[in-house]
Amino acid sequence: MTKVLKLEMKGFKSFATKTEIPFGDDFNCVLGPNGSGKSNILDALCFVLGKAGAKGLRVEKSANLIYNGGKKKTPAKEGEVSIYFDNTNKIFNNTDNVIKISRIIRQTGQSKYKINEKTVTRTQVLDTMSKAKINPDGYNIILQGDIIKLVEMSGVERRGIIEEIAGISVYEEKKQKALRELQRVEDKMNEADIILTERKAHLKELKTDRDKAMKFKDLDDKIKRNKATMIDKSIKEHHESKKKFDAEINSIKKEIKEIEDKIHKKRKSIEEKKKLIDDVNKEVEKRGQKEQVEIHKQVEKLKIDVAVNNQRIITISQELEKIDNRRKELTGSFKDLESKIQILEKTKKELKEKIKIKEADIKRVEEKIETFKKKNKMENASDIDKEIESIDKEIEHSQEEINKLREEQQNFLREKDKSETKLQGIDEKLEKMLEVEKENKDSLNKLKNLKKEFKKATSDLNQSLTEDQSLAAQQSTAHSKLLSRKEDYSKLTARSASIREHIAGGRAIKDVLDQGFSGVFGLVSELGDVKKEHALALEVAAGSRLKSIVVETDVVASKCIKHLKSTKSGTATFIPLNKIKGNANLKEIKQSGIIGRAIDLVSYDKKFEKAFKYIFGNTLVVDNIDTARRIGVGNVRMVTLTGDLVETSGAMQGGHRERTRGMGFMEKEVKDQMKKLEKEISELEGVSANLTQKRRDNEELITRLRELKANLEVDIIKLEKMLRVDSEDLDSDKNQKSALRKEIAELDKKLEKIMSYLTEKNSELASYKIKKQKLRDQINQLRNPALLAELTSYEQKKTELKDEINNINLEIKNIDSERDNIFGPERENVQKIFKQLDKEQKDFESEDKTLKKVIATQEKELKAKEESEKKFYAI
Repeated sequence: MTKVLKLEMKGFKSFATKTEIPFGDDFNCVLGPNGSGKSNILDALCFVLGKAGAKGLRVEKSANLIYNGGKKKTPAKEGEVSIYFDNTNKIFNNTDNVIKISRIIRQTGQSKYKINEKTVTRTQVLDTMSKAKINPDGYNIILQGDIIKLVEMSGVERRGIIEEIAGISVYEEKKQKALRELQRVEDKMNEADIILTERKAHLKELKTDRDKAMKFKDLDDKIKRNKATMIDKSIKEHHESKKKFDAEINSIKKEIKEIEDKIHKKRKSIEEKKKLIDDVNKEVEKRGQKEQVEIHKQVEKLKIDVAVNNQRIITISQELEKIDNRRKELTGSFKDLESKIQILEKTKKELKEKIKIKEADIKRVEEKIETFKKKNKMENASDIDKEIESIDKEIEHSQEEINKLREEQQNFLREKDKSETKLQGIDEKLEKMLEVEKENKDSLNKLKNLKKEFKKATSDLNQSLTEDQSLAAQQSTAHSKLLSRKEDYSKLTARSASIREHIAGGRAIKDVLDQGFSGVFGLVSELGDVKKEHALALEVAAGSRLKSIVVETDVVASKCIKHLKSTKSGTATFIPLNKIKGNANLKEIKQSGIIGRAIDLVSYDKKFEKAFKYIFGNTLVVDNIDTARRIGVGNVRMVTLTGDLVETSGAMQGGHRERTRGMGFMEKEVKDQMKKLEKEISELEGVSANLTQKRRDNEELITRLRELKANLEVDIIKLEKMLRVDSEDLDSDKNQKSALRKEIAELDKKLEKIMSYLTEKNSELASYKIKKQKLRDQINQLRNPALLAELTSYEQKKTELKDEINNINLEIKNIDSERDNIFGPERENVQKIFKQLDKEQKDFESEDKTLKKVIATQEKELKAKEESEKKFYAI
């Protein structure tokens, strides 16, 4: 005899909180008023024992078994029921003395079963219960209405119940199930034998194709790998060239600055000399020799001009030398581009050859399909299929024409009814107006004025409605932009949040951060921001310390450690700011390739300075491993931008490293982007609010205009009823009456024409349907499952070859795109630079020739002036 110890329920039906029902050794009874949940206990018992079907548990769907919270309380996320059995007599073939069976139902309606907290399937639960002869659908549990059913059922049905209680029916069901399964297996084996017999003949041929395909795939993979290697190498070479050019540019900039400083000094010296000359000239002028002063000025001016022009010639020669060097570099780059383009063209040619081979294979497969169809007389079936398809198209076309004709017929009938109604109304109006016009002339004028006002109100209303549509469109656009910016902001927020998710992935770290202890500031990675280009280097430099938790004091750290011990959550590293010591006294090293100290490349709050000094210490960030070696391995701790690490011990760590997002510091660019998006979101929210207000004001205007229009309409109707008229003008009504009669006559002709077309199309449609049914009867006689299976294999092969051709075409497109979008523009840029260099060279050479002629002229003039000056001073 199996003993039940207790039943536990939580979140199941009316049991919101955990409810425990113990069972004694003797008879157990549950008492309570109506609606207290007595029946729910029996439902819980059936539920935990694995009863299937929601109706058996008195609910419409499984999710309704979960506590819904009533009117005021919070609904449960899931429902759970557990039952405890005494297993001291080892009925359940389990070593435990107590067997706990649990079943959990989720909002999706899916159930989860557990035996002694170990997840199992429903079948395993039922097998375990069957050891103790417990069945959730059996008669050892008597539900509401079962006794009445037992009394009313026949003797045969009662016998079935006795067999089920005795355990005989279970074996009978298993036997029938096994026989059905055997039959299904035999049927499937017969089908498989037929297909295998037919396909064995093609295995040798397919094997040859497979071997070729495998060889092709292997070679194709090798080509792709080698191609990727070449591209990677090319990218690295370009990066190296860029760095080299950047270094040259910086060097030239320094030279330019030095020359500019020299020029500045020379100009200053010239100014001083000019001042001295002016003083001398003034002295000479006092002596009355103005003409000679003028000569002296001209001499000095000529000397300055000659010196400036000579300096310009030197500068031009330097520039020409630079142009030659640049041309040599560009020639090398251009040759590299041409060789890469040739490689791409060669690859493209090979791929086109592959396409030809595949197309030939497709042709062979199509020939096999045709041969197979002729051999098995299946070509008629495809012809019939095509004929049925064409008939379907004709039927569809005819049906569309019939629908159009019927629609036209209905439209014409509606137009005719409208015209007849209008005609009848006009006759009545004409009679009334002839009587009223004589008697109520003033009232008619008032009616005309009201109608004018009504037209104006209608026009204003239409304008406001148009404005409303425009505002709605603007509001929708602003809302879409706002949603887009919010989505971008959410992505960036999720990206920044992923730092904590990845780094705080450890149970201990997550536990500490989730507790919200006072004095816990957060992870190191959350407290510092870095630029994107420095991120990988700084994350490698920080290492495992990136996952450390910064706290205010050692007391807070001790508190957190005790918490982790008590919860057995694991271990975590803490950095108490009052105790931690860090060394960041690295002297400045001036060498090319040094980016800077690691600690200087991180943005952080000043109060966390000790923590970051401890993490980075005297670590130096350099551009590459060669720079590190040049500085000296072992002299200082260094890390490269690509994540290679050189320790002071001399140990070196490096290689290919891929940075995973969400595993390090927050990037400054992300933060700046988030601020920009926050500003845009704020502006868009303002625009949206402004448009909403405008639309609200416009809607109020629309409401007022509608009320005015309705009031005017009421006044017009009252006057028209009083005057018994609905028209404005007697002559216009007479003209409209004759026009309506013509329109009705034309509509009658059109309706007759459509009726004749409809009759023709309906008979045509019926003949198509009869023909289609006959063809379907023919094609059903030609169908054979075995032949169709073999034909399908050929068709699959053909489809596979077509897919391969499509993939190769896609690869060719990628090659064309790479050639046109990457190498093509680069080649054009190089050619443009060549042209620009040629133009610059010509300009410099022309300027050089001109300057030399000018200098020769100036030197002759200077010689003459100097001789005149000597004569003056000789006097």
